[in-house]
Amino acid sequence: ARAAPPPSAPLRQPPRPLGAASRDRDLAAERALLDAARRALAGRDAGTALLALDQHAARFPAGRLGEEREAMMVQALALRGDYAAARTRAEAFHARFPSSLLGPVVSSVVQSLPATP
Repeated sequence: ARAAPPPSAPLRQPPRPLGAASRDRDLAAERALLDAARRALAGRDAGTALLALDQHAARFPAGRLGEEREAMMVQALALRGDYAAARTRAEAFHARFPSSLLGPVVSSVVQSLPATP
């Protein structure tokens, strides 16, 4: 007769790779800057939004939320009335993120801009 197999060990989460906590902190810091920009946009404060977005770009040039930052940058530039920069940034956004879920938002901002002379 065969012996019963030993009871299985309780399932444990695999250990987090070193640096995971740092990546989590970075993501939280990225999110905080974008949340500040989002609040400023909601309050129609383009200057504060652009400041937060510029800080995000400087601190996290290859951050995980760069796509979101760039979409918000188009919105902030349009809100400030810098239509040429908003259009240029939108073109760059679509080239860099052609399948982005934020693409329609960016397109909508550009379509709402006054026609260029």
